[in-house]
This record gives sequence, C-alpha cells and structure tokens, in this order.
Amino acid sequence: MAMADTGSQHTILSPKVADDLGMDSDRSKPVELAFAGREQDAYPASVSLSLLPPAGLDVEPVAWEADVVVASHWVAWFDVLLGQRGLFNLFTATFSGHAAAFAIEGADAFDQRFEVPPVDLGEGPHAPRLTP
Repeated sequence: MAMADTGSQHTILSPKVADDLGMDSDRSKPVELAFAGREQDAYPASVSLSLLPPAGLDVEPVAWEADVVVASHWVAWFDVLLGQRGLFNLFTATFSGHAAAFAIEGADAFDQRFEVPPVDLGEGPHAPRLTP
C-alpha cells in the first residue's frame, strides 16, 4: 500500500519493502530525512514502481523507474510514500475527493490543458522537470 504526499520531497520506501525487493541502497551517501515525526538517515536507491488501476477498470498499470530513498525507521501503516522525486516530478496527478482516488498522466498534461509553460526547477529540493 502506498500513500501519495505532495509535501514530501522524496519517494520513500520502508526498509521492509527494500528488503523484500532485495534492493541495494547506497549507504555511503545518506540523505537527511524528516519522516513520521523523527529525523533520520535515508539511503538513495533506484527502483521500478507501478500503479495498478482500481479493480474493475480495464486500464493498463503504469510503470516507471524512480529514484527513491529507503528510510532507516518506519512507523507508518503504508509501505511507500510517493513524493515529489519519483512521482510528481514525472507525472501530472489529479486527485478526486469524491472518488477517493488519484490519476496520473504525462508530465506535460497540465501544461497543455492550461497552456502553462514548464518550469525548470534546476538544482535544489526538487528534481528538475522530467518528461518520461
């Protein structure tokens, strides 16, 4: 189970998910992370992610490669936190309170819909804009 959080700079995996996937994270380059009320080290990794459609919809799952961090400690009820790097920098997300769901589209969907040019975020807390 994953939670989408527009306020999270990173996509964060629980240590259990990383272990279950046999992932190797780069422990030589820890990232400071504030998560679930505590400061901790997290470790960068790359992983294939996918979102499955709700049951009953005839829609293909969406899969992509993402740079994530693996948390040192985990106390949340979900196993993955989808954040700016790893999801929102790659896709346009639309949230529906009525459906209690969200949908993702290509990174340029918002720009085309509202005729807004993309912004290059450069270096900093958010990764540069990418188009898959």
